Order: sequence, then structure tokens, then C-alpha cells
Amino acid sequence: MDPFGSDRFFRPETFKNFRELTPAVRQHLALVYRTLFYAVVWAVLGCMLQLRYGSLLPVPTGLLATIGNVRHADDVQLERLLMLFAALQGFEAAPLIQVALDVDEWLLLQALMATAAVFGAFSLAALHAKRRSYLYLAGWLGSALSVLGLTGGLGDWGLALLIYGGLLVFAGFVILDTQVIVERASNGDRDHVRHSLDLWMDLFAIFVRVIIVMLRSQESRERRRRERRK
Repeated sequence: MDPFGSDRFFRPETFKNFRELTPAVRQHLALVYRTLFYAVVWAVLGCMLQLRYGSLLPVPTGLLATIGNVRHADDVQLERLLMLFAALQGFEAAPLIQVALDVDEWLLLQALMATAAVFGAFSLAALHAKRRSYLYLAGWLGSALSVLGLTGGLGDWGLALLIYGGLLVFAGFVILDTQVIVERASNGDRDHVRHSLDLWMDLFAIFVRVIIVMLRSQESRERRRRERRK
């Protein structure tokens, strides 16, 4: 029995089974994921810009919060702001990306593939599951995120909990936010930019934590290798 309540979940036809989604909602979701893809592209461009000219360009962290709090703009303006927001987050993540590249050039590719796998799997789980079946996660995930915020000062143990626990929490948010988007779209809310922003925040948070997990794993392997040589 698979964890999503259907023995047929891993059959190919299962992934085409979205009977509870109306054509209008499917079209909206296609627009949301297309916008999300563009945000990823802009984040990559922002990261590349920082990696190439990082010594000349400061990380505009204050502007990130300003863009994220914009509430009144038309669709075109919101799309442009989302792309700028994603680019600046890629810009800000560049130092972490550089560390990963310095450790192992393949590590970044592995992190991208792992992030895509996690995000895709949990998105499919949310879309395939019965509507509203995961909305109860809102309270649990919010509480878990609050608890994780208090563990940062607990040394290595707290840091590990913050990283690994955060990865699980944001994977859960992918399920929750996907189902929330479906419900909002079903009720006439077709703000694809804000819906894309919700998923982008989940995706970016997962990606950063995946890289950190892989870096910690690589560091542990190197430490064990050095110990064996002694």
C-alpha cells in the first residue's frame, strides 16, 4: 500500500488522473507552473551574475523584503516583480552555490536533481490526492516552522534539526500550498503570480537545504576518510 492511499499510485496512468480538477483549474495550474519555471530561470541568471561579478555587486537583501511585500499591482507588474525577486534570491544564494562548486562540481547538479524530484513528487501527491485532504497540514506545518526557528541556538544538534527538519517542513508546504492553490482557483482566484510565488518560496527553501545537506554529507565523508588515513 503506498503512502497516499492508492495501490495504483505509481502506475503511469495514475499521473494523468486529475478528474477532480476542472479544465479551468488545470489551465490555471499550467500558467502557475510556467511562471514558476520562468522564476527559476531568472534565479539562475541572478546567481550567475553574482558568481561572475560578486566582488563588484553587493547583495541587495533589503530589496528582497520590499518586493516580497508588494500587494497592489497589475499582473504584468507582478510578473516582473516576481522575476526580479527570484533573480535577487539567486543573487543572494550565489555564495552557497560557490561553496558547492568548490567542493564538487557535480554536487550542484545532484542538488538540482534532488530538489526537482522532491518538489515534483510532493506536487503530484497533492494534485492526485483527494481535494482538501492535506489542508489540515497548515496548523502542523506552521507550528513546526515556529519550533524550528527556536532551535538555531542549540549548537550542532539544533543546526541539524533546523536543516533536516526544515527540509521536511517545506516539502510539506509544497503539498499544502498546491492544494490551497487548487481550492483558490476553484473558487475563482486566478492570481497565478501570487500562487507561483508561494510555490517558488517552497522550492527555493528546499533547494538551499538540499545543498546544505549534501555539503554536510560530503564533509562527513571527508572527515571519515582523513581518520582512516591516520
